[in-house]
Amino acid sequence: TIVNYEGEKNPTGTCSDTAFTNSGTTFVEVKMNYAVIDKTFCGLQQRTKGKCATSEEMCQYSVNHFTKELSFKGNDTMQSYQGTQAPWKTRSDIIQTVKIEGITSIGSYALDGLIKITELTIPTTITTIGNYAFKGCSGITQLNYPITVTAPVNAFEGCSSINSLKIIGKPNEELPMQNFGTNQQPWYNQRTQINNVEIEETVTSIGINSFEGMISLKTITIHDKIKSNGLC
Repeated sequence: TIVNYEGEKNPTGTCSDTAFTNSGTTFVEVKMNYAVIDKTFCGLQQRTKGKCATSEEMCQYSVNHFTKELSFKGNDTMQSYQGTQAPWKTRSDIIQTVKIEGITSIGSYALDGLIKITELTIPTTITTIGNYAFKGCSGITQLNYPITVTAPVNAFEGCSSINSLKIIGKPNEELPMQNFGTNQQPWYNQRTQINNVEIEETVTSIGINSFEGMISLKTITIHDKIKSNGLC
């Protein structure tokens, strides 16, 4: 259902606070001629939120129904969702962006099937990604991947649109890229579709087997601080 609202900002007498409450309708989108952020509009729920670990302090998620952003924040690991559905999947129809702050891992199957995401940036706070964490996220075209992360080869299985990969390092800290076993790069399943690779300046080396089998690679941007190259 789409609700069109053409009134003025902070209207008086235009719409009561409970105008659409308990209407039995699921509102997918509210169209307005101004942005309403972090406010309740006519009794509509703007956010879906909850915990993604044993406590909200460890890991909390929030889906903003207006900006269509799924965000995570906390100071610990995200739980695995293997065998169970992540609670934010109920709004997978609207989620277009993902923002991650503070947490140190992404659980198995946590973000699988979010097909409307087009660019994914994994922050450098993340150290591990679980099995099939992004399985079937077929809309992603740009993957920004930090050298600090350990991920299985199936993490991005079914991400059939990734064509650009950026290797990112930690801000203000020069670190080498990790080595990979044969056919064990997290982007191995995208090896025939990635045509562009960029490596940030804080990355000091290219790991062994990093870009093995990338038969569609057309451009790779390497800066002059690279000290050693692995077997591409």
